[in-house]
Amino acid sequence: MVKIISTIVSVKIIQISNSFKNIYNQLNLKFTALNNWRQPHKVVLFLFLFSTFSGLVRKWILPIGVVNNLVLFIQLLLPLSFIFLPNNKSKSILLTLMPVYLIVLLLMAFNPMNLTFYHGFFGVVLHFGFWFALSYYLNNRENFKLEKLIPLFVIVSVLQILFATIQYGLPMDHFLNSYVAETKSVATVGDAVRVTGTFSYIGGFGAFMIFY
Repeated sequence: MVKIISTIVSVKIIQISNSFKNIYNQLNLKFTALNNWRQPHKVVLFLFLFSTFSGLVRKWILPIGVVNNLVLFIQLLLPLSFIFLPNNKSKSILLTLMPVYLIVLLLMAFNPMNLTFYHGFFGVVLHFGFWFALSYYLNNRENFKLEKLIPLFVIVSVLQILFATIQYGLPMDHFLNSYVAETKSVATVGDAVRVTGTFSYIGGFGAFMIFY
């Protein structure tokens, strides 16, 4: 009787142990997958897709409302996502100077000559985000496997050109030629519009075509 009970207990302990092992393995796989998304080139992929197509959402899907502003706010914060990526132990001079630069920006943000507090706040986010992302890349460029993304860059660029060609042939008041701000007049060259692709305004599309 004692042997039977001992055997049953042993089997139960093994089953419980195996259950915990399975749970641990599943959590470990999820954690590994989460860490994989912390790879720099995957963050660049997300930034690229979000930046390229967020204007599409803001212009034609949710042109007004809180969600529209939320998409813009996320866009402004995206460069700061590099803060959460692993960094080389040896820091470049540019990356080392980032805390000093942030202090300078904060002092300028509280300049009483600013029109509003929001001008100063968004100035800090825009300027620090850009220079921090750039300095992080320069300090960790060997970790960016951007060659994997080249086919995607080419495909999206071709699609942007094709879509811009369609926009160019459409009337100025066509909804595909609208900006996020409906009160902003559409820029033209002669009788044709200055195309924006899937971007909110001309500036984003122009920067995209020059960079890519």
